[in-house]
Amino acid sequence: IVIDITVIRTRYNPEFGKYKIYARAGESFVDFWYKDDIKGDRRVKAKIKAQRGDKTTALNYVKITG
Repeated sequence: IVIDITVIRTRYNPEFGKYKIYARAGESFVDFWYKDDIKGDRRVKAKIKAQRGDKTTALNYVKITG
């Protein structure tokens, strides 16, 4: 999928050496791990890993395209 997101918050995890990104995508929310800290509005290309009952979608294979 290709979606436009607005980053809500990021959290660095030293165990994995990556950032957990929490973002809003339209009416729902997404979260994913990424190597860099990102902020603001972005366009990402990713695959859906899981859809949770609280309107949150977990993404993987994330690539920032814009």
